[in-house]
Amino acid sequence: MKLILFIHGLGGSKKTWGDFPTLINLDSKIDKKIFDIAIYEYPTSLIRPRSILNYFGYLGKIVSFFFPQKKLPTITQIAKGLRAEVNNRYNFYDEIYLITHSMGGLVAKKYLYDEIEIYKNQDLKIKKLLLYAVPNLGSNWAELAKLYNHEQILQLSKSSDFLDFFNTQLSKTKLNNYLKIKYVIGTDDKIVDIQSAQESFGNLDTTRIFNGHLDIVKPKSLDDLNYIIFKNFILDNDNFIEYVLKKLYSSGLVVLFSQNYSRVLPTLKIINSKIKKRFDKDFHHFFVPKTDKKGKYFAKLGLVFGAEFKSSNDFKKMVMAILKDNDKKLFLYVSEFENGNIKFNREFSLTLRFLKDNYSNFYSIIIGREKLADMVYNNQSHLSPLKNAKKIFFPNNAELDFMDIKTILDKLLEDREEICEYLNENFGYFDIYDEPKATLFWNNLLLKNGDKLLIKDKRIKKIVNEILKCL
Repeated sequence: MKLILFIHGLGGSKKTWGDFPTLINLDSKIDKKIFDIAIYEYPTSLIRPRSILNYFGYLGKIVSFFFPQKKLPTITQIAKGLRAEVNNRYNFYDEIYLITHSMGGLVAKKYLYDEIEIYKNQDLKIKKLLLYAVPNLGSNWAELAKLYNHEQILQLSKSSDFLDFFNTQLSKTKLNNYLKIKYVIGTDDKIVDIQSAQESFGNLDTTRIFNGHLDIVKPKSLDDLNYIIFKNFILDNDNFIEYVLKKLYSSGLVVLFSQNYSRVLPTLKIINSKIKKRFDKDFHHFFVPKTDKKGKYFAKLGLVFGAEFKSSNDFKKMVMAILKDNDKKLFLYVSEFENGNIKFNREFSLTLRFLKDNYSNFYSIIIGREKLADMVYNNQSHLSPLKNAKKIFFPNNAELDFMDIKTILDKLLEDREEICEYLNENFGYFDIYDEPKATLFWNNLLLKNGDKLLIKDKRIKKIVNEILKCL
């Protein structure tokens, strides 16, 4: 089961979200058997009567004395409350998606930071974070709080010590490596300016829409853009993840190509989490080491299994002994494949190929790019160590950034004429897909339209033309 957990902002409540819960229940694309909805509410208020009374001199102080008000919790305290909710009320959910507005986004980020840095939790239950109009760098409006000492608004000021310290700490954590994050910015927002709403370290996914600070989270219909953004976000990647798992369970051995490992890490962690639940104690994760010493390479593999390996043959013997019991299933997750020495990678891959061919209760996923491609698409394909693996590319839009594209195009300048012919002629005129590196690169730049290949993005086309000068 998955939980969609809404977190309101300053002065908010469940009313902050307007028709959001109703629209979710009406939306046939969101499976109610999979998704539940909840709202995290906490004490907050826009007005602090006692602070205002202080401006009325002695009389105000007398009234304040006889009618004291409780202190509002700080963002840190609210984040601790969220932790208590997640760990107790919602601990049975497989995944939780946080949907936040304004200060609620800072509460969520503080909670996530504490989980990772203080409680050392590397396997977060929170898999996605959607931030509507969040004052990541504070709000000029919050400067008004200085007039009457409002605890929560003071923390939202652009001169806030809390935000200054928190953003410095958060920059080192790189939340994007742990979960999927999206920022939604209201271009008509008079409370949180565009820079503050979009500014975040490692921020990769932002969307601007024509909304103000309050109506950005009050969709009126399933066709409203602020609702469509939400729906696409919570459903994004689910189909891909299920596809990978389906191919793993049916084929046993999957190679998963990714241009940028860190960028797709949140999705990989969801895949891992789902696999762990199925294989339990027979789940093993091998980080391929960067070494030119065979003993060290396979010693690292041995540590994963709590054994001593000096070669792939040692690994093979142990796994075969486990797999002889047909009721036993074993899963091996292999990451950082690019680190590995080509020779040792080949020896290891041949062993994986053997296990896949001979044991239906052996499963493995291998993550990599060029070195992995060499193991799959070797020029003599019948000799390729991993030719029997199911090949899957990460979704195209999750791969290259513009600096990656420029770097790779610079390396391809010697093939400029051939590539230019390929781009300006029919598909198949130049079979660039015979080359593993080209497969990984062009698969992320091009779209097939009938017999023609099209550059996906105008900005990409501009870069290709600047460097290769042929479009």
